[in-house]
Amino acid sequence: MASSPTATIFDGLPTETLQRVLPHLRRHDFPRGARVIAEGERLHEILLVETGTAEVTVIDRMGASHQVNVVGPGDVLGEMSLFTGRPASATVCALADFSVIVLTESDFHQLGEAFPRLYQNLGSIVSRFAAL
Repeated sequence: MASSPTATIFDGLPTETLQRVLPHLRRHDFPRGARVIAEGERLHEILLVETGTAEVTVIDRMGASHQVNVVGPGDVLGEMSLFTGRPASATVCALADFSVIVLTESDFHQLGEAFPRLYQNLGSIVSRFAAL
């Protein structure tokens, strides 16, 4: 999960491909305050933030919640769970009305095979977050 106003997972992919693919992907809307991802949940998809903002929090050993990030348009959620097969490491809650595009594991790998740039973009996004 990373915030970057200029880089998105789709950077460098052909516009005509995106115009053909994106309308067929599932979208999900969350009202303000809704839980988008629960820490410990097993995800098999990547969520691409379309609109709104959400707070990313983790629970410490004492049970206290700590904000670790705020995500918005262009950011991705669930990528580490998808890659590692491990449960989500944080909870994500909508701070405002929040809309995502859902890329299933199959969707992601099909697009990645056709356009390897997708993997490069996601690697770049993840590495920026790891540097925070």
